[in-house]
Amino acid sequence: MGSLVSTRRIIVSSSNHSRLEAASEYLETLLGHSEVLALAPTRGATDDFVRGVSDRTGALYGVHRLTPIQLAASLATECLARAGLAPISRLGVEALAARSVYECRSELSYFAPVADTPGFARALGSTLSELRMEGVDGQRLAATGAPGSDLARFLARYEKELAARSLADLALIFEFAINQVASHATHRLLGLPILLLDVSAESRRERAFLTALAGQCPAVFATALAEDEEGVAILEQVLSAKAERLDDCAAAPSEVTTREPADEGSPKAGEAPALRDTETSLERLHRYLFSTEPAPPKELDPSVEFFSAPGEGLECVEIARRILAAAESGVAFDRMAILLRRPDGYLPLVEDALRRAGVPGYFTHGTIRPDPSGRAFLALLDCAAEGLSASKFAEYLSLGQVPIVEESGAPPVPVGIWVAPEDEFQLSFNFGSAGVPPASGGSPFVAAREAQPGSRARARGFPARADAESSKAGETPALPETDETPVLEGTLRAPFAWEQLLIDAAVIGGKDRWSRRLRGLKAEYEFQLQQLTSEDEPRREHIERQLERLRHLERFALPVIEFLGSLPNSARWGDWLAALRNLAETALGRPESVLSVLSELEPMDEVGPVELGEVRQVLSERLRVLRREPPTRRYGRVFVGAISEVNARSFEIVFVPGLAEGVFPRKPSEDPLLLDDYRQKLASGLVTQEKRLSRERLLLRSAAAAAHSRLHVSYPRMDTVQGRARVPSFYALEVLRAAKGSLPALRDLEKRAAEASESRLGWPTPREPQHAIDDVEHDLALLEQLLHKPGKDVKGHGRYLLSVNESLARSLRTRAARWSKRAWSGADGIVDPDESTLRILATQRIRARSYSPSALQQFAACPYRFLLYAIHRLQEREEAQAIEKLDPLTRGGLFHQVQFELFGELERDGLLPVTEENLSQAMGIVDQVLDRVAARYEEDLAPAIPQIWKSEIEDLRTDLRGWTRRLVSIHAEWLPIHFEYAFGLPLGGALGPERDPKSSPGEAVVLDGVRLRGSIDLVERHRTRDVLRVTDHKTGKVPQQTPTSVGGGEVLQPVLYSLAAEKLLGQKVESGLLYYCTQRGRYEQIPIVVGREAEERVRYVIETVDGAIEAGFLPAAPRKDACAFCDYRLVCGPYEERRVKRKPLDRLDALQRVRCQP
Repeated sequence: MGSLVSTRRIIVSSSNHSRLEAASEYLETLLGHSEVLALAPTRGATDDFVRGVSDRTGALYGVHRLTPIQLAASLATECLARAGLAPISRLGVEALAARSVYECRSELSYFAPVADTPGFARALGSTLSELRMEGVDGQRLAATGAPGSDLARFLARYEKELAARSLADLALIFEFAINQVASHATHRLLGLPILLLDVSAESRRERAFLTALAGQCPAVFATALAEDEEGVAILEQVLSAKAERLDDCAAAPSEVTTREPADEGSPKAGEAPALRDTETSLERLHRYLFSTEPAPPKELDPSVEFFSAPGEGLECVEIARRILAAAESGVAFDRMAILLRRPDGYLPLVEDALRRAGVPGYFTHGTIRPDPSGRAFLALLDCAAEGLSASKFAEYLSLGQVPIVEESGAPPVPVGIWVAPEDEFQLSFNFGSAGVPPASGGSPFVAAREAQPGSRARARGFPARADAESSKAGETPALPETDETPVLEGTLRAPFAWEQLLIDAAVIGGKDRWSRRLRGLKAEYEFQLQQLTSEDEPRREHIERQLERLRHLERFALPVIEFLGSLPNSARWGDWLAALRNLAETALGRPESVLSVLSELEPMDEVGPVELGEVRQVLSERLRVLRREPPTRRYGRVFVGAISEVNARSFEIVFVPGLAEGVFPRKPSEDPLLLDDYRQKLASGLVTQEKRLSRERLLLRSAAAAAHSRLHVSYPRMDTVQGRARVPSFYALEVLRAAKGSLPALRDLEKRAAEASESRLGWPTPREPQHAIDDVEHDLALLEQLLHKPGKDVKGHGRYLLSVNESLARSLRTRAARWSKRAWSGADGIVDPDESTLRILATQRIRARSYSPSALQQFAACPYRFLLYAIHRLQEREEAQAIEKLDPLTRGGLFHQVQFELFGELERDGLLPVTEENLSQAMGIVDQVLDRVAARYEEDLAPAIPQIWKSEIEDLRTDLRGWTRRLVSIHAEWLPIHFEYAFGLPLGGALGPERDPKSSPGEAVVLDGVRLRGSIDLVERHRTRDVLRVTDHKTGKVPQQTPTSVGGGEVLQPVLYSLAAEKLLGQKVESGLLYYCTQRGRYEQIPIVVGREAEERVRYVIETVDGAIEAGFLPAAPRKDACAFCDYRLVCGPYEERRVKRKPLDRLDALQRVRCQP
């Protein structure tokens, strides 16, 4: 140790590999003589370095691996404990900054207009941290101008809050650590030889810490990137030593334990070594990148490659393709790295490309996923902040994070689960017995997974310790689920689009208001069920399911809503954290990520009061995404990380994507709160624009320096989101200039870069199938080759697809059959089925069961639609509708209900028929009936927005009054005798009052055994002739082609209802009437003459339908434009009208004759 007392060496080089080799040789000279402290910018870098040395020397003992922050935390721990201080996380800094804004809001001048905007507290926390790390005092700051004056207030309040709450931020941690070192305190890590592996000291406190540390160490060996002039100068100042540049092309010095004068012939720091003819393109790149010295021209060799791809996603695919090729040549995965300038944008794409290629990746910050638990939690906070908003509660439900509920359907009771914070700074204080932070890789969720067997936490889905080893990360044990289970895979079974009826403005007022609206929703479903009974029977089961789901929603939602309503308006952080933990356990199936973030805020316990909006603002950024921790071992995996994380690391092959204009380099931006003009007045080490530009260039140098054998740089030549072309950035051009010595024309450069890539945007595959990264690329590449060859040469070459996947084979065969010109097949619907299917169809024939006229009308539009609607009874998926209007079914039902009660009241008052003399009385009764029915509906349905309800009722009033006025001319000839005359429908119970008392419980059997059911809106008798007329009221638009009989088979109600009424009432029915009785329908009346001709036409339609069912021929054969508004378009696809033209049309002759009926 004695010979090392005065040793101070700084080794610089343009190659990470060379510097690490020199550091390795230095470490080897110390092994067995002394313990060593190795510091690097990241813990992973020190781990890699020490493991690399151990590969040559065997097992290592006494080498302590830390980052400067971890070392400072270790040294400051004892002082913090004596002072009673707790470290604050980055999230806590933001929360404290938000608190400072709140306290200073009345004193602000410059920042007053923006202090309450989202993101201000986050920006302020960053600026205050930088100011404190530089040791800028408030008096100097205030003297810089108006922004500085406000920032000085914030800084003073922030420091006051730190002291009052017994908190320590990073600046204070470094201050305690510096004092510990300066006071010669006893600590096992002080006094050891130190390796500083590319450690940067960007702030004044970091520089002071390294200076104090170096003063207590017998020997310091530091490395730095040669082109990092600022970093090298700082090291020279800290260590009082001159940097020595290695000859990148020669072996590293073998003896570095003592300080020897530099040889006169060796290059000095900042000087480039002499040029060698055998230099590779990568070595030239290291030498000339951003150098003012021109590089001699030389063609690129394989050590540097420049390529482009049509979009970031395909750029990552090309990287994965090159990784596979390198692995086949013998390069280990862990000797390759993908370095990202914009990790948030590229990480998901890189992860997907590596997954497809089967390449294991080590993502230094974990893989990023949208955090459904966090987003669900934020939605609940928004729900509370917006007065218990229904749409926000629906957003929470939609994220599938509902926990397993109690047997009663209520949410679970909180049990007090605690989860450790995930913040790296706070975890630095989790020391082992040696006083050193443990190795990275431990999950912060361990505490949540250690629930005892049989506990509530286990019942919720948290695996116990014994289960944790066998279960996959982030997965919960499967729980039995049935059709009756309230929660299915984290999703509550709730009525579809229920939030449209619990509109934001209507669900303000707490649990009571929610209870009333849910009761109203139940009443509305029951009412719709009544309306559907007459014509739309296929929807009955759907609405019954909705009612059952509504009960699930009520049992779960009301307790959660009550809890949200009880949240305080303002409270200390400690009270908020207790309430939010209970909310997370109550409302989230997997709350660990939320609980971890809440744990980070525990040091803020006494801060406050804070309001809900401030709480939500602090939590929002951290809860939106979830970072899945990387594996504990990175070996055997491709390194994927930010460029800043590659310092003190070396890889054989490095990939640097994204060298496009606007991506890398990024346009540097000033601090929004403290602009450079004010920073320069402080005369401190604060970062300014010049430093930002220098650091951006240093990132590219760092990425190049990390490559030992090969460097691949690339750019996306297309912005696929905005659909515009991209060009290579000047950084990409600089790479080529340094490696090649010259630049081709931009057009030639882009052409060569594109040719080096195999992916194409229109057909994302390589040119050769053997270069594919997965089966999808292989198949597409092979198919592309087959598409460009004559049919006789490729026949049978794609047959392997039929054996790859059973579902794919079935899909291909079905698709081929649907487009076949030769014949109809089972792929087109039900066509020539087997005997078992025919037996089932026999039970659905016209005389075997009853049909409603509306169901029979579907056949003429499309036989397959008839099959789905009337036989299979498929229910269309409901879509959320605009909230400006009532649901059409509800509005139509209310309109018919008013008509029914109005006719009854007019009849009781002797006001039928309506004449000019009693019209004013009838109008008064219309208003009374509408007001009465609307009030009853309003009470039952509890409409969400009163203004919309009143507007809709007034529209109904206008329609009803217009219809009533026209009754005068109608009643001059026809008298109403039956209202809502039903047959073949249930008449008892709740439906009784809404049917004509003389309705028939039995079906109407017409046309030699055709069984009908339905409800006739109105039956009228002629005033002079003993004949009847049936009227069907419509509230929609008038059809473009006016029907005269059966309307091409799609208007069967007038004729069939006439036949039914004649059969049941025993009187001749002369005609039917389609009455479009609203403003929308212009009150137009379309008479349908009922006679022998009409009867024969409807009989032909019925027999055609029956014959198709009997023969088992119900294909998708739509009439022209029938698919445009078909509910089953998603089932068939958009091309049925084109496909049917390719089929033999002779089998559609009967259907075409039906469509020709007037």
